[in-house]
Amino acid sequence: MVRLSEDDSVPRVEDAAERFKRLCAQSRNADKYQEAILPSYNDMMAKKTTLDKARKDTNAAQDTVWLYDSLLDDVLRNTQGRAKEFDRSNPGANTAGFIFPGGNITSIVTMPDKDEPEAAHAIAQKIVSLGNTHVLYPLAAQIESAVADCKDALAQQVAATRAEGDAKTALIISKAAVVRQYNAIYYTAASDVDKDYAEKLYPQLRPAKKKKEEPVTANQA
Repeated sequence: MVRLSEDDSVPRVEDAAERFKRLCAQSRNADKYQEAILPSYNDMMAKKTTLDKARKDTNAAQDTVWLYDSLLDDVLRNTQGRAKEFDRSNPGANTAGFIFPGGNITSIVTMPDKDEPEAAHAIAQKIVSLGNTHVLYPLAAQIESAVADCKDALAQQVAATRAEGDAKTALIISKAAVVRQYNAIYYTAASDVDKDYAEKLYPQLRPAKKKKEEPVTANQA
């Protein structure tokens, strides 16, 4: 019987447990051994399903962040275009230079997703400072709306990432429980009957591949 290790992957543990259950079902008087592993096995499978969903939620949250970041970029580009139009109609106004750093939005739209909303908020505040009679004033509300959407999306992404991490930890803990139960049942079956009987309940697994050790350099020695 090849023992499982807590370092084994979920697919390896799942495969071994499924084959063990099948062999128990096909063997005489082995129902109790199959039943013994079912609670931990079922829990692991439930935790696996939870992690799969959490990963999809994380991907969906990332897509939403990218979408709203792109929409914010569009609002900022439109604002820059409107500001330049205003400056052309009002020589010397330099409104675009006042609102945007150097009159350019490149440094803002290329910011990391988490930083752009605050930079965009600062731009909206500059537009507000022009006064509510200024032709560009309504654009501040559009920017703030896009900023709010981005912040909500980022908050959902943080929550989804945290949930994925929690689900992964829960699966690791559950997998370890399956490993312990899988290994322990062997000794129970051997004690109840004999080792030859216990061996027949377990699938012939290939030994797990050993992890390659990092070479130790002279500086690390």
